[in-house]
Amino acid sequence: SEASPGDADYRGVSVLARFYADPSYAFFIPRNAFYPAPHVDSACVRFALRDPDAWVGGDNDEDVPRLKRVRALSKLVNAGFTSRRKMLRNTLQGGAFGGAPEVLAALEQAGLDVDARPQDIDAAGFGRLAAALESKQKQAS
Repeated sequence: SEASPGDADYRGVSVLARFYADPSYAFFIPRNAFYPAPHVDSACVRFALRDPDAWVGGDNDEDVPRLKRVRALSKLVNAGFTSRRKMLRNTLQGGAFGGAPEVLAALEQAGLDVDARPQDIDAAGFGRLAAALESKQKQAS
């Protein structure tokens, strides 16, 4: 089954996979299909890639190329999940994402609970937060 926000198996890779693709279970692979046989069974997962223009707002913003936005999202997700049980605002503040006021304002702008933990935010929420943080950084410069 797929890991969803709130599940114990929900990780940063779950967010990024869902942001860039529609992952789905394809088929089961038994452990004896490998040599040496691992101690776990496996599965093949199919990734139907999404349109790149839908990832982070397309390329209509000439000031921030798509690749920069993709890297910003990956950096945000990775930073958030370094301490997945801490509130996201505490994990992000004081670093590259700004101080407490900027992080709180970006969370509110993204429509997220300021006390949210990374394991409770879906891919779309991380996308909105990345855009809000980008907007705050543009305003500051």
